[in-house]
Amino acid sequence: MKYGIMSLNKPDYTTPELIKVIGVTRARLQQWVERGYVGPSIQKASGQGVKNLYSINDLYKVAAFKHLIEFGFSRERAGSIIGKYSFSFSDENNKAYHILVHIDLKETKENTFFFSFDDEDKVDEFFKVIKEGVMYQNSVFILNISALIADVNFEIKKLL
Repeated sequence: MKYGIMSLNKPDYTTPELIKVIGVTRARLQQWVERGYVGPSIQKASGQGVKNLYSINDLYKVAAFKHLIEFGFSRERAGSIIGKYSFSFSDENNKAYHILVHIDLKETKENTFFFSFDDEDKVDEFFKVIKEGVMYQNSVFILNISALIADVNFEIKKLL
């Protein structure tokens, strides 16, 4: 298997598990959740005894958000980029190679593209976008979602 989604028996992850896997502090995660950049999709904390529960896809989304911020994107821009994609990777996509490309176009506006390399047409489109971005000296940012998923899966294995 290339990069792929783990077949985990664990259906949800708590906040302590997420912060250990992703490598973010509890305070930072809480800030991101409160501001709506990321959040739990399984269960939201509400009152005493009800805790946030995150899906595996939520972990991937938080990891991608963190990477975008580390590369200099504002939280608002990172949230906007991540919000455009569901990051809903199922077991059927195990053989796919996913990549997110964000380009700031000088003349117009920023564009974000999501590519899956199991589709040959997307490979050609990917290289065309990169070539155009570099040729016109636009800011091009590439996030290898498949590698990010592999990193998150590796950290989860250490928890189990």
